Amino acid sequence: MRYFVENARGAVLAASASFFVALIAAGCGGGTSGTSASEAGAALAPQAARVVGGGGGTVTAFNGGIADSGLLMLLLPDNLALTDGRIAGWTDAAVELGVRMAPITDAQFLAMGPATALKYAGLVLPDDMHTLATDAVVAAVRSYVNQGGRAMLTFDFGSLTTNESGVPLYAVPKSRLSDLAGVDYVLYDELRERTTGLGPVTAMRSTFRQLLVPPGKSLPYADTAAGGTPGALAPQASTVTSTAAAPVASLVRNARYLPVSVEDPGGVRGFDPQQFQQVPLPSVRERKQGTLRARVPIDYGRAIVGAQVASATRAQPQAAPA
Repeated sequence: MRYFVENARGAVLAASASFFVALIAAGCGGGTSGTSASEAGAALAPQAARVVGGGGGTVTAFNGGIADSGLLMLLLPDNLALTDGRIAGWTDAAVELGVRMAPITDAQFLAMGPATALKYAGLVLPDDMHTLATDAVVAAVRSYVNQGGRAMLTFDFGSLTTNESGVPLYAVPKSRLSDLAGVDYVLYDELRERTTGLGPVTAMRSTFRQLLVPPGKSLPYADTAAGGTPGALAPQASTVTSTAAAPVASLVRNARYLPVSVEDPGGVRGFDPQQFQQVPLPSVRERKQGTLRARVPIDYGRAIVGAQVASATRAQPQAAPA
């Protein structure tokens, strides 16, 4: 789903999984029966061959050059070791869902071109381990999507670029994939310490249903005093109390933000999202009343309190050619 921080124009969260619709269904090819997720994930990794050295600078073809309409591509930087544990996190999750996915390097993706890439199920753009992306890689991703390819864009993928000296820095004035995500995000040049915000995920009921958010995983959200939209839905976690020093009442005019830097473009190291899994599900009666059965404290980690961003903008995604 596309995550929106309430009234926050610059949240990196805005682009998380914005192209997820129909991706998993298209990538289904069955898991390995009787094989653990870790073993199967490790078996997938060798399919992404590395760049072969030498004068020719040739690149070994992805998947042995064999087109596979049921195989997802997990895009990785060329210099990332295939033994990196974060890769196993993605491949293990894919196996658990019965989805086939194999790592592909930037060099391999650039070498195959959009026409060949379209012969695979889709492209996964992972967060955290691929925050730095060259203009060439971003352009190749855009070309692939605009020609009909399916991509899953997650969190802070491609947030960073490099200057003439090769020093990593934020792309300005916004993420280079904002047009594809349909919203301007990673506005570091404008928002700086308010680039990544924390807040309720809000959308119209019809949008949540279209994104297959299960019933019971959202609540009516009508906090107009805090800029909410009557009739919209928000996740249960948006109603929990805070353990942060600032009182919750201050968030009517303020918001929480995560410290960001080129070492941590999305600010995720200052916050643990897994704790939201502990929020209890409300009963039918509690859902109708708009209340939870318990108030659950949430640890906001290194989040800071600051003024809310005054406005929000939405970009129009480029339509893929017919």
